[in-house]
Amino acid sequence: MPTSSPIFLKPRIEPLQPATAIGWIGGAAYVPKSFTYPTNQGADYQFLFQVNCERLPDSAWSGLGPRKGWLAVFMSTIDEFDIQLRHISDPEIVMARPDAWSRITDSLASFEDKHAVHLSAPTGWPLCIDPQLERPAQTLQATSTKDQFPIGNPANHPLDWATHILLLEEVVRALDDRVEGYEVAARQRSAQSKPPSERLVQLLEEKKLIAQKLLAFAERRSRWRQFSTRAWLRRRAKLIRSRVLTDEWIMEKDQGFHQVLDLTFIEQANNLGSGSSRPGAGGKKLSSPMFPETSKEGARHAAILENAREIAAMLQDLPEVPLAVKRSGMPDYAAWANFRSIHPQRWSEMTQRILAVRAEFYAFWLDNRLQVDQAMRGYRKFAVPESWDEAMKMQHSTISWVDEQFAQLAMGVSAEDKAFIRERGAIARLAAETASMVRAELERAKVAARNEPYSSDAHETLFRAIDKAVDAGQMSNSWHINYQVIRSNAAKGLFSAGNLTAPRIVVDNLRDRWEQEAGPAVVQLGGKPRGNSYEYREDGEDAVMLFQIPSNHLTRLTLSDSRDIVVSITADDLRNGRFERAKGGIPSWDF
Repeated sequence: MPTSSPIFLKPRIEPLQPATAIGWIGGAAYVPKSFTYPTNQGADYQFLFQVNCERLPDSAWSGLGPRKGWLAVFMSTIDEFDIQLRHISDPEIVMARPDAWSRITDSLASFEDKHAVHLSAPTGWPLCIDPQLERPAQTLQATSTKDQFPIGNPANHPLDWATHILLLEEVVRALDDRVEGYEVAARQRSAQSKPPSERLVQLLEEKKLIAQKLLAFAERRSRWRQFSTRAWLRRRAKLIRSRVLTDEWIMEKDQGFHQVLDLTFIEQANNLGSGSSRPGAGGKKLSSPMFPETSKEGARHAAILENAREIAAMLQDLPEVPLAVKRSGMPDYAAWANFRSIHPQRWSEMTQRILAVRAEFYAFWLDNRLQVDQAMRGYRKFAVPESWDEAMKMQHSTISWVDEQFAQLAMGVSAEDKAFIRERGAIARLAAETASMVRAELERAKVAARNEPYSSDAHETLFRAIDKAVDAGQMSNSWHINYQVIRSNAAKGLFSAGNLTAPRIVVDNLRDRWEQEAGPAVVQLGGKPRGNSYEYREDGEDAVMLFQIPSNHLTRLTLSDSRDIVVSITADDLRNGRFERAKGGIPSWDF
């Protein structure tokens, strides 16, 4: 059958009145008292939207489908995605199961549990037919928060004591976050800027000497012989030693044991651990392991891996061994420097054990480099040149790197490092002072919330202080995101119920935001799906697209990174009202 012309239902930013609406999106279903709510494994389906069939144009779905009653759409994501449609013919309808809302598919599901007190079921918005709309301008998650959000602007003020307290909690969090981040950054930069150890200089000198000898060998051979991998690998001991020197240099720079031990990579070299069965050349799966323990090389790798795992277990059991910095995952340079000064003997013993394992591993890798490189899919390779020119280029690069390290060491603590440490420390101190002040305001607000009506005008001095702290770098420019999003959604519920009593400037500001969100929240009836929906194509030429429902901030519907939900049915099933046979799918892309 020919595809019907699409009809677009656009959310209207006004209080919801189900009795007079053509339909609504979000909120709760309106169904008869006898209605059986769809469930999956004891959990309610999520209500998506509802439409009044009597008010649909005759052209909807090419004239097929009911023109009486209501059509409600529900969704479940338990175990697998599923859509349920219900045609409701009863003229008397009541709100049913407003508690059926689930945070699983809610765009606010990522918010921490401490924010749950501010969250409630999504607001329902009335739908209207937009005859001017050819198709939604976009189907993206709408209205990203802006970097600049001055809380001193009356349009951004809290709605009530609840959102005022939320604001202060988010400010304290942002200030504490900046204090921790800048203190850590200053401490790490200071640790990295310390004078070089004698051993660090020795490591660089030896690495440069090896590179110079390999360069001289390549230059000499290139004059009278063609390149030979076998001849190059006769320098095997120097190649391995150069890599071990780099590992020791990393530890000497206070980057710790874990990065050098690299247990995961040792496992992956034989296609074990988290990297097992990775696709190899040509997309084929590699056997696991590549070297069975019954083979000579398999037993060799197993011995290396056992030793490495033993060291990793020892590190796990030592509480004094520093962990990575939580914020960045980077090594805690300051903590490692402190560990070395307090436990010099343990540092020396663990360093030697790790370097011994790495030396054995590099030897295994070099002897089996083709197989190991295949297992790693080129992620890392034991670089072996294919010509004398390439060999010389590699050694020149190593020598240049060593010279750069020596130049940096000679500079000592640079003016840039000093300025960085000084600036970060000063901002962290100011942020700590501001956090103390806001905490006191937060405690006062909690008391006042029980006894006084809320007026944002009474807190203008506080709001200006918060903006000043942002301008001074004491908080991230994105500090406001949680506050802004939760405040907006709290206001939606109040607005829909006709209870939003905030100042006009606040309401207008929020309505502007919601209008922007309403654009991409358009529901399409009929036509072709925007995107590639398997379920729609499965019905073949007989397919009719009932609805395309967007993921959107206005309705707080989101499915992973997907954009929309497409609900389709065959023409015959639509003609006969067999909505239980409708299929719901998620387009794989939009266009």
